[in-house]
Amino acid sequence: MARVTQIWIHIGTPKTGTTAIQKYGAAQAGYLRGRGVAFVNAGARSSLNQLAIALRNGNTGRATQIGQAVCNSIADAAPDHAVLSSEMFWGCNPARVRDVLPLGPDRPVNIIAYLRRQDLFFESMWAQKVKTGRTSSGFAGYLERVAPGAGHYDQTLRTWEDAFPAARLHIRRYERPRLSGGNAVTDFLSLMGVADFPDGTAPGKPQSNTPGIDELELLRRLRKAGIENGRDIWLNLHQSQGGAAYPAPRGRLLDAREARDLMAQYADANERVRQRYFPDAPELFDMSDIDDPNRETCTSFSDAQFELIERVFDAIAKSAPKP
Repeated sequence: MARVTQIWIHIGTPKTGTTAIQKYGAAQAGYLRGRGVAFVNAGARSSLNQLAIALRNGNTGRATQIGQAVCNSIADAAPDHAVLSSEMFWGCNPARVRDVLPLGPDRPVNIIAYLRRQDLFFESMWAQKVKTGRTSSGFAGYLERVAPGAGHYDQTLRTWEDAFPAARLHIRRYERPRLSGGNAVTDFLSLMGVADFPDGTAPGKPQSNTPGIDELELLRRLRKAGIENGRDIWLNLHQSQGGAAYPAPRGRLLDAREARDLMAQYADANERVRQRYFPDAPELFDMSDIDDPNRETCTSFSDAQFELIERVFDAIAKSAPKP
């Protein structure tokens, strides 16, 4: 009897350990194959970002080509579990994902999504954009633009339910105490029955290299001054300390009142998600840290110091040789 491969479509969300999962899938591909798990890729990190990009860009021909290659790879390898992972799937039309993946009617399909509390999600997304030089906007301006159209997990999950009505959805809350093994990698693989790891050691929490609030504020002001290589400057700064992780950010971007006001915008939608997937839980996310009396929301710089820094960055940008 032919082996039936279970399909695991990992849709994100962004900033919930997706890259760590994909990197582990690539680094331990041989070991995982021995346990019946294969990450199907179309590029680096055992991810299918190229498929998601083609779909988002409306390049149906390219998406169909990648989708067929994915299905051919699954058929050739015939693993017990085939992982199709891209956090960018979260922003795709699930019906289009379904249409370019000729998986066949006999393969069980699982959809995996990790959900992060919205205030933490937006803070992390803004930090990523600043770190990579994609925004010079302050967090308040960024949040004003994106919050109204993002973070509504209920709506997105329903579109995946509609596109894959026979699929089993595995909705995970991206909170360390709720994750098997305490991180996304061990939690993800546990869903496929992988509980043993090379050398008997489970993957640890990935080392964070996210800049703290002070570094983020300096990086965005570099971008604002027109200094385009802020990402390279950040990487050089990171390497100058031997690749060591940055210390945890000194403070949060939202104070307690702002965080609660933001979460109130998603209260009804989050309650619908809780009722569908976590009916025995009192709430979807743990909110206890919001009112932590030690919560800090400031940088080490004063407004006057930031004003001086911006003038210096502007002067550097104006004096730099023109290409």
